[in-house]
Amino acid sequence: VTPVAATSLSQKISNPWITHPWKGFRAIMSEAQQHQQLLELHNQMFMSPQDFSYRWGLGYEELAKICAISKSTAYHWLGGQKSRREAGLPYQRIMAVADFLFCNAEVINPLLSQWHNPQHPN
Repeated sequence: VTPVAATSLSQKISNPWITHPWKGFRAIMSEAQQHQQLLELHNQMFMSPQDFSYRWGLGYEELAKICAISKSTAYHWLGGQKSRREAGLPYQRIMAVADFLFCNAEVINPLLSQWHNPQHPN
């Protein structure tokens, strides 16, 4: 599977039926098919630490918090040629998902609030 930039996936995930020629396409897909399609897109999302930190103006300390890694590891991801380390694909996926969340914050923030604080029926 070839990695796809997070920004192009952001458009596909946020409104997948716009890119499809048939109206109601998602309605005819089973829930399992929809989940599978979403997971396939997720598995193609990658973003480098350099691209992610540059795009959002983040330093190594903020990057470490987002990826749940040590500050030292984040420093080496963003470091110069001699100290640079490559971020593994799982971490590149974390950054791509975070990029998607940041890009779609207006839509996602209310959804996350509902998910985090569900209303319990009386």
